[in-house]
Amino acid sequence: MLRASIIQFERVRAHTMEPRKDMSGMFSKSSLRRNLLSALKRTLTPYLHFNGNTAEAMKFYQSVLGGEVIMQTFGEANMAQTPEEKSRIVHASLKNEACSIMASDGHINMQIKFGDNVSLSLMGHDASKLTDIFKKFAQGGRVTMPLAKQFWGDTFGMVTDKFGVHWMVNIDAQSPQ
Repeated sequence: MLRASIIQFERVRAHTMEPRKDMSGMFSKSSLRRNLLSALKRTLTPYLHFNGNTAEAMKFYQSVLGGEVIMQTFGEANMAQTPEEKSRIVHASLKNEACSIMASDGHINMQIKFGDNVSLSLMGHDASKLTDIFKKFAQGGRVTMPLAKQFWGDTFGMVTDKFGVHWMVNIDAQSPQ
């Protein structure tokens, strides 16, 4: 099994990730495991669906979170089935130094029903920036739990933005190491 893992690791490792050899000149198991896990690392990116207002929502999120927004319409992708669908967003992404959000309007005949089962959580140490983000989400939205010191020591609050997306903001009381 270890031999198969080594062969697989050799196939997927990045050029900058060299496993360390132990004193006998063999690769250590912990080094191989750490580098294999790093090479196979996955990320989770929220994908939001809207009813025709993805462009407006993504521009709003960019104004709050910063970063770069890239959008493509059904028309640009030659996927529009009706003239009304040409201007709808088939795919959008917002990326900044801390997060990535993707979104779509979907087809015109597929209406989205917003639910209460997902919240996007922002966490960090910069109290000023995170408080400002919270306030911007609250404009036109609804604060469900004001930002306040919590029993675990951090400042935390919840807000639903004007598009119906739920956000949780946690300001870490401990400064970064």
